[in-house]
Amino acid sequence: MSDNNNSINKLPPTDSIKILITLVETAYKRGIYTLEESYLAFNAIHTFTNEKSFDNVYNYIKDRIN
Repeated sequence: MSDNNNSINKLPPTDSIKILITLVETAYKRGIYTLEESYLAFNAIHTFTNEKSFDNVYNYIKDRIN
């Protein structure tokens, strides 16, 4: 039996971060997360990236909480 059928395809880190952010945004829109919980999740995700494009989302959520 070949391991190729059971292997996990890894995404590039940037794509993975974008997917996690989209999941948090979707969960918030559906009422699964509060704004504060979304902020905590995004803050944790933001730890793993230095991309400036994510700073806008981070600051938007932060401003809405405060």
